[in-house]
Amino acid sequence: MKNYLLSILTVLFVFSACTSSVEEVLVSEVDDLPVVNTVRVQEEPDYYDNDVELVIISNGVQRYRSEKYGFEIDLPSGSFIDASTRNDYVRMQNYESHEQRRGLGKGEYYLEIHIFDEGMENDWNVSCEEQVLNPVLVDVAGFQGYRGLGQDGGDAGGQRYVLCVDTDDVDYYILATERAPGVIANVILDSFKIEKHAGSDDFVDLWGVQMDFGMPVVHHNSAIKSKADLTETFAYTYRIEELGALPDELGAYAMNKQIHNEIVSSASPCEALRANADVVMNDLYLPIYVNKPFLCSSELRGDAVIMSLVGRGDQYESLPYVSGAVFVLRQDDVVIVSNIIPEDQQDVINAKYIDFTANAAFPSEGWMEIHDKMVLDIAALVNAKDADLLAALAYIEKIVGSVK
Repeated sequence: MKNYLLSILTVLFVFSACTSSVEEVLVSEVDDLPVVNTVRVQEEPDYYDNDVELVIISNGVQRYRSEKYGFEIDLPSGSFIDASTRNDYVRMQNYESHEQRRGLGKGEYYLEIHIFDEGMENDWNVSCEEQVLNPVLVDVAGFQGYRGLGQDGGDAGGQRYVLCVDTDDVDYYILATERAPGVIANVILDSFKIEKHAGSDDFVDLWGVQMDFGMPVVHHNSAIKSKADLTETFAYTYRIEELGALPDELGAYAMNKQIHNEIVSSASPCEALRANADVVMNDLYLPIYVNKPFLCSSELRGDAVIMSLVGRGDQYESLPYVSGAVFVLRQDDVVIVSNIIPEDQQDVINAKYIDFTANAAFPSEGWMEIHDKMVLDIAALVNAKDADLLAALAYIEKIVGSVK
């Protein structure tokens, strides 16, 4: 037990106090090992776009980079990619075969990167926090991650140090194993980077759509939350991947494939959305009532159509309200961010149609009368192009950055 507690205290100390660069720490720890020149491995055709390599960057420090999955990590000199590497698992180390070893020597480590990707059908059903012992919340390029210790196991002895990062399409579970106190392992994990947007530190990447909310935020549990306080939610996110599917019993959003194609190919996407919504509302289960009056603007950016909307709120709510949303329609999917009117502006808009003295419960006698009045009031605000609704639309129009 004492050794276990000592290991925990050690890793937390190293994690919080370590500010050294890979070059400073890794090279000094393994300066007696040979430097390996650039190593390129051939992966399966659809994995990493055949662009996986270890490249020496300075003083023998090597960088492992994946263009396809947009990450890189720095390693000590003498590292190489182990033969056990496969399409969803990468192993690197700086010593010979791990078979029949009783323990790691000084300066020796091995690194395992597990990649859980929707496209590889190997998604896991557990959270990053559950996979890390003594988890410490960290931010990695706007995504939520956890640092701590790994589960017992593995070959060659040593202590496992873990970084787990949950992004929109890919989860990274990275284990660096080394003898305690894990100086090399923790510096390797410190060097892990995900490709960032060049324009702003406040952006989040939603399935290849970069959005800037003008404040430090993270994407967590299908929502945009404050980076400083995960209990503060700014917006909700969703992706329609199966065009033509109907919503399930949980009320998943859906879009008819033909309607999707008509909107994408139209010279006036907003009018195409309105025209289709008037005819086949049941094919458009979206976070605003698009068969009611709504403000809309659109922009073509590459092959994607970006639509900014302000109108009635989520159809699964008990009472209507004004909401804002962004739809990004690409060839094979739709990315949606809803409820993105800033809170102070939302309060000003709400005061124009909500009778706070009604205290309506759902369901209750008189509820439908209140509901219908709010529907009419919201429609009137939209039809009149209320100045505060237009201001909300202008805010939404500025959120979307680059689209892949």
